[in-house]
Amino acid sequence: MLSIDLARLRTPRADGPRVAMRVLVVAREQMTCERTRAITALTALVRTVDLGIDARKPLAHSQISTICA
Repeated sequence: MLSIDLARLRTPRADGPRVAMRVLVVAREQMTCERTRAITALTALVRTVDLGIDARKPLAHSQISTICA
């Protein structure tokens, strides 16, 4: 086994622009996943309940707005 002095190992930067960018990227990914889950659930609901909306294809933004209204 190789022994390396712990003081010589790199430490990640824990402040500054990198951390801010990491937080923003992770938050954006989570919001995108949540939006996709919500649209998928809404599509499944529209396909099981007759609301007079054609849901054979993915819902368009205008259809989602109509459902919300």
